[in-house]
Amino acid sequence: WDKQINGSWVRQPIISIPGNTTSYVHIPGAGTHRYSLRSAYSINGYAYKSALTPWQTVVIQVEYFPPLAPTNFVVTLQMDQMTVGFTWQDNSTNETVFHLVPQKLVGTTWTTLNYIRIPANSTSYSYKPGNGDWRFALRSAYSVNGYAYKSALTPWVQVHVPLSPPSA
Repeated sequence: WDKQINGSWVRQPIISIPGNTTSYVHIPGAGTHRYSLRSAYSINGYAYKSALTPWQTVVIQVEYFPPLAPTNFVVTLQMDQMTVGFTWQDNSTNETVFHLVPQKLVGTTWTTLNYIRIPANSTSYSYKPGNGDWRFALRSAYSVNGYAYKSALTPWVQVHVPLSPPSA
């Protein structure tokens, strides 16, 4: 692909797409870009390439940026000793979701589980992860044209969930 800079086409790094792929999404940023495609393979160190397809020009008017990350992320074990409560400050005006990222300590390794989707504009959430040592981080996110933009994760906060709730 090429990018137009000061009226001239400037070659950009080649994008290698796996074989038998019929679609690909590239987010190059704002500007005027052109793309051409060809198939290629190599045998015994020799590269064989097809002819290039005609150039297709794309003009991108807007550049997208990740949403602002949440701050003041607080994790607390609730009174029932089974529920973990989360609070944070929402600093973004364009997120469409928050991702709560749980990790459980298994032996000596932190194992990341699937993130939990929390609705936009939320500032609290409750979750029952099960017993054990856990740590959590949070980020804000949104997607445009099938591409996800994610903020940085908050610092990890660790909590221990007891084996069973305390007796009364």
